[in-house]
Amino acid sequence: MPRIIDNLIHFNGKGDEGTPALSSKMGLVNLRDLVETAAHKWYKDNEKDSMKAKWGRTYNWKELVKEIDWRSLKVRHDPVIYTDIEMPGSPKNHILFRSSFLNDTNHEQEYNLKAERRTVSTCSFSIFEGYTTEQCASLELEVPLPKCVLEASTGFRREYTLEQSRDKQIEEQLTWSVESNIRQEISETT
Repeated sequence: MPRIIDNLIHFNGKGDEGTPALSSKMGLVNLRDLVETAAHKWYKDNEKDSMKAKWGRTYNWKELVKEIDWRSLKVRHDPVIYTDIEMPGSPKNHILFRSSFLNDTNHEQEYNLKAERRTVSTCSFSIFEGYTTEQCASLELEVPLPKCVLEASTGFRREYTLEQSRDKQIEEQLTWSVESNIRQEISETT
């Protein structure tokens, strides 16, 4: 089994699209499925023929007991590189106020207009990291006595979960205003 793990291809976030261990949307990896898939491929390619030569028969993959030794697993955390970030488009023009002024009086008119626009942009993101390890141990004891069978069993299971989350929120506010002074002569439309 160590040869299988040594021959695993380094996972860099890109892999077989058909591999069930990968979730391309979330970037999550199920290591157990990844190792078992690689071991199954290696078994089909290499070990099946040598077992037939050595033992006289081959074993079906489902018949085999598969046990993964995680003690020598080394985890390396590389910086995350996001490639599917969409850039925002160009800004769109907006008409805030439109008016038509008609001066049908005998004197000049003056108008003061003020338009104001406020835009608030908020960007927030959360990053969750974590892992779970589990250990199980059990002991079963059977003592056959005449006309009686004595059984005793005990078990121990330990699970350790470590999770970390980081949240960040960035908020920007843009406010702008335009103030106009419109002077209209007699009998004029603006």
